[in-house]
Amino acid sequence: MGELGAGEILIYAAVAKLEQGRGAEAADLLRAALFCDPQNAEAHSYLGNALLMAGQDQEAEASYHAAIALRPDLARAHSNMGIVQQRLGKSDDAAQSFQRAVTIEPNYALAQYHLCQALLAVDQVQDAIAAGERAVTLAPNAPEAHNNLGAALMKAERTEEAIRC
Repeated sequence: MGELGAGEILIYAAVAKLEQGRGAEAADLLRAALFCDPQNAEAHSYLGNALLMAGQDQEAEASYHAAIALRPDLARAHSNMGIVQQRLGKSDDAAQSFQRAVTIEPNYALAQYHLCQALLAVDQVQDAIAAGERAVTLAPNAPEAHNNLGAALMKAERTEEAIRC
């Protein structure tokens, strides 16, 4: 294994700051990492996370766009893009972003969970139920997944099934 470059070291330090809830400090480190390597999709994605944490939603969306432009297969960036789009009131775009994330990684439980929510927001109830069922299958101990599936089933007037969630 080779030595880490300055940009990689900055990214590791930034991730530690994100885990500590110190988004502003993480953002500074990630900007420095991107100065070293502007083509680093992971750094753009993590910067989006830091900006999202700081409530800078439009800037976060731009960072996720940059990450996705560099690495269209980065499911986490698509999923996080969906989260920021939901916050910005872009429900259709959010549903598309979550759909891209689960197309890339079908077993990405958190993206399936968010996809269920996003599809409910745009009245695609049957698709929301399918995403909710997949989320529950992938994360059977996650009460949020059961809650989302129940909400989708209720919207479809499938009350008995919703109660069992």
